[in-house]
Amino acid sequence: ERNRFRYFSFQIEFQNSDGSLFNSGGASYLLNAQALRTLAENLDKNACHPNLSTFAEDLMLAKCLSLSNVLPVDTRNELGEERFHPFTPAYHLLYEEGDSWYPKYSFDLKYGMDCCSSDSISFHYIMPDLMAEMFHWLYTCRKAS
Repeated sequence: ERNRFRYFSFQIEFQNSDGSLFNSGGASYLLNAQALRTLAENLDKNACHPNLSTFAEDLMLAKCLSLSNVLPVDTRNELGEERFHPFTPAYHLLYEEGDSWYPKYSFDLKYGMDCCSSDSISFHYIMPDLMAEMFHWLYTCRKAS
């Protein structure tokens, strides 16, 4: 179990809809030591397109890792709430279903107060002021007795 490959983030389907999955990089992704070692061993191979310049580094990472059978892990909690978020907290809390990639390639998307796990790991597009505010609310506020 300890040496099992781990590759975590917000999981979505490839746009070619062949059922393949990848982890979106916007909310960050995590690799354990075994997965990172495998990536390092394969990164310069032609199959990983080492010289390709693209905005979709997350997609390229997924394809490279999949060559060694390192596949995305579903990081939602037992209620199906996400832990890695491709947008700000407000976006997820106030999201209204529309025509974008987000609902199209997501799995069982939850909206409003059900969107986010209480043990969320990351949000994308967090500016410094919001990061400081989130830190304050999460780590310095004390409950009234």
